[in-house]
Amino acid sequence: MIQAIFRNANGQALPEPMPQGYRIASLRFQIAKGSVANTPLADSRFLPPEAHRERCWLAYAEALNADHEGSANERGTFPAEYRTFFENRRTPGSDVVEFAQRWGLRPDDLALSLQLSESRWQQTGELAGLEPPQRLPLVPIDIARTVVGDVRVDYDPTEMTRSQARQALATRRRELEKGFTAQFQEIEDAATARGLRQIPPLHRSWDELLKVARRRVRRRKGWTWGTIAEADHVAARVAQETVRRLEEILNS
Repeated sequence: MIQAIFRNANGQALPEPMPQGYRIASLRFQIAKGSVANTPLADSRFLPPEAHRERCWLAYAEALNADHEGSANERGTFPAEYRTFFENRRTPGSDVVEFAQRWGLRPDDLALSLQLSESRWQQTGELAGLEPPQRLPLVPIDIARTVVGDVRVDYDPTEMTRSQARQALATRRRELEKGFTAQFQEIEDAATARGLRQIPPLHRSWDELLKVARRRVRRRKGWTWGTIAEADHVAARVAQETVRRLEEILNS
């Protein structure tokens, strides 16, 4: 938490603890927000591609705001660096691009966040107490169902072995699955036509998405993949692949 310094009419700092009526504010990195999330009842999760991308950016912003871990390359945590950057900059320029690249941000998001911080500072005399990013809504497709009937295989132990019966059952199931493939494709095509796509399983849970976003923050701070994996109790290839997939979506 970054505490604002409040002063009285004579320019003297107010004592600690602050008198009732004064607030403690925090300087937060913020990007454009969507509406509050709602959770559809269906298991499948669909979002327009641009909404999915923004949801991933929101998760990364929240992971940055909550960053408090040490760095492997002498970098501070993001909130500390962002505050220093905000307080020391003179005019927006190439420094914004450089800072954005360092932390894997979109320069426009960083510029907007700085402008909001500056605006709040000028208006209220405090560091910008920006609320956390809200989550974009999950948008389910219209309910589409396929009904699979009973799979029946007659078994006569005098005519076939149990292994042969299981093979007959497997053959029948493959035939049914093949028959429904076209219907499944029609459902997926209908969702695509509406501008929706299915969210990867790891991105459907906000907590899981934040976990992947934190891995990207740690990587930006110089952590090795092995150290990142150890912190999350996963294999190094899993940590690397989940961050790679997230960055593909962020850059799409």
